[in-house]
Amino acid sequence: MVSPFGPGRPFHFLAPIFLKTKKQWLTTPIFTDPEYARYDTRYAWVPVEAFVQLFDLIKVTRARLPEVNTPILILHSKNDTTNSPEGAKVLFSDISTQEDQKQLVWFVRTEHEMFLDCEHEEVNITVVEYIQNRIRSNN
Repeated sequence: MVSPFGPGRPFHFLAPIFLKTKKQWLTTPIFTDPEYARYDTRYAWVPVEAFVQLFDLIKVTRARLPEVNTPILILHSKNDTTNSPEGAKVLFSDISTQEDQKQLVWFVRTEHEMFLDCEHEEVNITVVEYIQNRIRSNN
């Protein structure tokens, strides 16, 4: 995560303290094209405790990435200010899936809400094509 409180980030050790001092974290819609913000359905706030649990999940999941060996499509935006593009690279490199069975697709304009933002059509096409190719390869 881009947050300085996320795992591996400089202030991660303070995350549990946040739980005691702040109960809600207000969210702000972040879109490359503000026109798409009208489609936003996110929550107005997130319980801080949920972030702490998410951080714990990230640590456990990262340690178990080598156990993953199934085909995978990873989508990420180089412009995402919520989740670092580095996370997509780590996921791609640390899973044990065969090279020809994993795919990392980069988008360059969209923000975190890639299914709603300015590249949503390309994102959806990429997912549909991936699924169609998987179905064809299994027949």
